[in-house]
Amino acid sequence: MYSNPTDTLNSNYIISTYSILEEESSLTIRNSDFKEIYGEKGFLSSEKSSIKIENSEFSKNFLKYGIFTINKSIFPLSGTFTINNCNFVNNEGVSGSIFYINDVENVSFPITISSSLFQNNKSKVGGIIYSISRYTQEFVKFISCKFNNNKANLGSISYSLNANTEPYFSNYSELKINKSNFSTNPTYIVLNTIKKNNEFSILSGDTLEGTISLIIFPSDFKSMSSDDLVLFEISTNDTDNSLIIGQYRGYCWGSSCDITNVKVIGNTGSYTLTFRILTFGLYHEFKHNYENFNVIINECNDTFLYRNRDDSKFKSW
Repeated sequence: MYSNPTDTLNSNYIISTYSILEEESSLTIRNSDFKEIYGEKGFLSSEKSSIKIENSEFSKNFLKYGIFTINKSIFPLSGTFTINNCNFVNNEGVSGSIFYINDVENVSFPITISSSLFQNNKSKVGGIIYSISRYTQEFVKFISCKFNNNKANLGSISYSLNANTEPYFSNYSELKINKSNFSTNPTYIVLNTIKKNNEFSILSGDTLEGTISLIIFPSDFKSMSSDDLVLFEISTNDTDNSLIIGQYRGYCWGSSCDITNVKVIGNTGSYTLTFRILTFGLYHEFKHNYENFNVIINECNDTFLYRNRDDSKFKSW
C-alpha cells in the first residue's frame, strides 16, 4: 500500500506495465503522485483481486493502452478497480489515455470512479476511456466526476463498441451536449447509389455512371494521419469473365467511401461487384464491412467497334 503523502513515482520512468496483481491480491494507494511515466500498459488486475486508489494524482504520463488496462489476452478474468477523489491531468495514450478495455466477454470487471477530475487528457481514440467490450455499461461507472478539455480524434471522453455499451456517467445528459465527447464504433455500411436496386446495365468497356459511395454508420470520422485511414476496394465475383479497369481502391473520408471512373469489361452476362472495407484505421473491425451491387454486361450492338483494348483478353467498344 502506498500511503505516504509525499510518495511520487516520476522522473521519466519507461515501463511495460505499472502493476500486475495476481489472483486474490489487493493494492491500496493513497495520497500519491504518478508523473511522467512512459510505457504500454498501466495497472492490471486479475480475478478476485482489487486495486483501490484515493486522493492521488496522475499527470503527464503516456501509456499506450491506458493507465488502467482490462485485456483478456493478459488476464481472461479481471479484478476490481475503485478510484476516488483523484486527479488525471495532461495524460496521453493511443487507445484511451486512462482506461483501455478490449473485447472482454461476459466477465466481471467492476470499475468505479467517483469524485475525480479528468482534465487536458488526450488520445487518438477515447480521450479518457476506450472500450470495445459489450459489457462495459454494466461494469464501468463514473460518479460525480468532472471532465475538462479532454481530446481525441474519436470520442473526447469515451469511445465504445456501440451506444448500448457506453460506460455509465452520472452526468451523462450534461456531457452529451457536446457531441464530440462520445463516439461509437461503426457497425455497418450502406451502399449509396442512384441506381435502382443497386444495378448497372452497361456494355463491356463502359464506365459506371456517377459516384459509387459506401456510407459508414455510425461515424464520427475526423482528420487523421495516413496510418489511420480506412481503405477499401471494389472486386468482381468472376475474374475469368470480367475485369475492373481504373480506380478500384481508395480511402474513406468523412463518413463516406467514394469511388468514380470505374470501368468494367468482360463477356456478356451478370456479375456481382463487392465494395469492401480492407483496413479499419482507428476503428475496431466490424462484421458488416461490405456491400454488393450488380453489373449486367449486355451484348454489344453491331454498330460499335468491338475489339480488345485496355491490355485485356476481353473485348470492349
